[in-house]
Amino acid sequence: MTDDTKPYDAIVIGVGTAGGSVIWPLHGAGMKVAAIEKELVGGLCAYWGCIPSKTLLRPGTIEWEARHGFGVSEPSLAWPEIAQYRNWMVRDWSDSKDVDRLKQEGIDFFRGAASITGPGQVRIGDQALQTKRIVIATGSVSTIPPIDGLEQVKYWTNREATSFQEVPKSVLVIGGGAVGCELGQVLHSYGAQVTIVEEAKQLLAHENPGAARHLEERFKGIGIKLYLGHKATRVEEGPQGKTATLDNGETLSAQEILVATGRNADTDSLGLDQIGVKPTKKGVQIDEHCQAAENVWAVGDVTGVAGFTHVADYQGRIASDAILGQPRPANYSDIPAVTFTDPEVASVGITRKERAPQGMDLVSVEVPLSAASRTDTYGKGYQGGLSLFADRNDRVLVGAWAVGPLAGEWVQFATLAIRARVPIHILDDTILAFPTFTRLYLQPVRELQQKLR
Repeated sequence: MTDDTKPYDAIVIGVGTAGGSVIWPLHGAGMKVAAIEKELVGGLCAYWGCIPSKTLLRPGTIEWEARHGFGVSEPSLAWPEIAQYRNWMVRDWSDSKDVDRLKQEGIDFFRGAASITGPGQVRIGDQALQTKRIVIATGSVSTIPPIDGLEQVKYWTNREATSFQEVPKSVLVIGGGAVGCELGQVLHSYGAQVTIVEEAKQLLAHENPGAARHLEERFKGIGIKLYLGHKATRVEEGPQGKTATLDNGETLSAQEILVATGRNADTDSLGLDQIGVKPTKKGVQIDEHCQAAENVWAVGDVTGVAGFTHVADYQGRIASDAILGQPRPANYSDIPAVTFTDPEVASVGITRKERAPQGMDLVSVEVPLSAASRTDTYGKGYQGGLSLFADRNDRVLVGAWAVGPLAGEWVQFATLAIRARVPIHILDDTILAFPTFTRLYLQPVRELQQKLR
């Protein structure tokens, strides 16, 4: 559509999780919507992020559970079959069915890089589109650190590490955050020798050290080498493969180097200056309704609020509600985070004293995973635990971390309790089904009750 007399009600630039969460509500409300995507409909999560990484993690978890269970025969992993299943999960990196669905539903779809040329004006290729509203949902791109020589070396990012067809013999992972840890464990599961270099003194720098410790112990126990508190200063490629020199002078070599040092908002060449939007290093600044400028909204990773698919979906709903005249303010105070390693590491709210607001009297209690009867029914060798954090003044939970099998599932009990500000005494009076991992909450809640008295 290029007729200026027939503008769209909204043009959504980027059709990943965030963009999709805007497109469908607006379309359902009867708006004329155009969707623009330069890569694949479904975005990073569907093809090079959450879906393939969690798919690749699962067989290794099954193998570990079998080895530490009882009465189960020796397991083995068949990479060709696993790769085939992963390829199926990402639909062989084809979005044809999604594109067909958009078109069948009456949503105009355009493939290519969009540029904003002025208020209500978007160009895609040689087509000039007019719209009443613009929604920016372009996501993020890998952050590449300024390591000497890195640009001259063919390195991996999450894209290569979720789409590889042949397992490399060895991989050096630069970055020990969630992506580096998950993909490092994936590669180790299928036989690669894995080394992780992390500048912080712990894995998962955003997590409580107590939670990170469990994962560090597991990685060391299965043979993943850790260099914590160090960073790579130079990278080069030679006959022996790729070599990284650390800040202590030590050198590490591997067949492949995986860079997993975070992500930046994807705003290049969008033309945001044409509508008065000036993104920061973090991303596009938005208000509590995800609005970035007059008749302009931004949702998902491009905002820099939090690089989670669930936050992208949430922001999409916030923006679409605002556009449809039913505004509600976004609340980012209690965002759950899950690293889907084995063991899983999950957290929500305030889990470190230095991050507590001024004046908050933080009280914490920790219990080991063995406190739940469910643990021994899984087998031997499981490690992890649960830690709860409460505000002594308000007598409510404000944070929690959980480590163990399916921790990302049972941490959600804390997510709701924190969000709803459920009093500790109500949690103490809640009946939790036996023998679920959720019963880990019983002991620390009771201890918090005693401390708060």
